[in-house]
Amino acid sequence: MDWIGIGNFIKARLPPFLNKIDDCLVIGAGGTAHAAIYALHALGAGWIYLFNRTRRSAEELVHVIPDANVELLDTLDVMSVQGPPPGVIVSTVPASATTTEEHVADALFLPSSLFSADAGVVADMAYKPTETPLLRLAKTVVGGKWHSVMGIEVLLEQGYRQFELWKGRRCPRSVVSKTILAAYQASYNYGVTRQLAHRNK
Repeated sequence: MDWIGIGNFIKARLPPFLNKIDDCLVIGAGGTAHAAIYALHALGAGWIYLFNRTRRSAEELVHVIPDANVELLDTLDVMSVQGPPPGVIVSTVPASATTTEEHVADALFLPSSLFSADAGVVADMAYKPTETPLLRLAKTVVGGKWHSVMGIEVLLEQGYRQFELWKGRRCPRSVVSKTILAAYQASYNYGVTRQLAHRNK
């Protein structure tokens, strides 16, 4: 169901003046990255660039969907690609493993050049924190034409679809989303408060 949630939100958040999906970037090489590639291919993506710190894992994904045009990247500097920079970015790695600060040990550095395209959609499949380093970086883009999708939103989209398949009727999305997002935010705030209290001991 991951691919349905990813695909639906990309279509919904795509700026209206971008009538089709061209080049995309997927970060990571696990099961969710597989779903992202499938979703992007189903949406008619031109090229799908794939980056993972462990190249061997990424290589295994290249041939999983033979019809998809997947190209491995050795760096996240998208200015190195031959075509236009990606207008859709999907990260499938833990947010805690990423950073926007250079030279941080054992962390994946996210350069601002990721958002070289004038506009697009960026989805971070991580559930915590509510605003990941990648989504926070997207906010700094001049013009504000990059639309963000949180991992919890994609998870909700999957839930809506599963509800409809099991129940055979339309899911009351507004009620479900309001309840789940409130509980999610409360849980996250509680966790942050506990961490701060522990640090101040």
